[in-house]
Amino acid sequence: MSITAQVRLVVRQRASFVCEYCGVSETDSGGELTIDHIRPQAKAGSDDPENLVYAALAAINTKPITGLNCLMLRAFGIQGQTRGKPTFWNW
Repeated sequence: MSITAQVRLVVRQRASFVCEYCGVSETDSGGELTIDHIRPQAKAGSDDPENLVYAALAAINTKPITGLNCLMLRAFGIQGQTRGKPTFWNW
């Protein structure tokens, strides 16, 4: 099932437009972040806002060390390339 634009907006607003794992903002990341499921869809997780987290890609890709990874990225100002344009957090 696909997350609707309305549900996506609810999750973004709830998160105040920052990553709910590490706190990086849309401004710092160069655009909208992504939506992550707390309980994966493969394990019967729903697309209800209560099961969704607004997250930076760096946070999702390193869930076991999410907080530490994002703090290190922020501290060193590491940049990556996403779709040909520089971004702050997306690799």
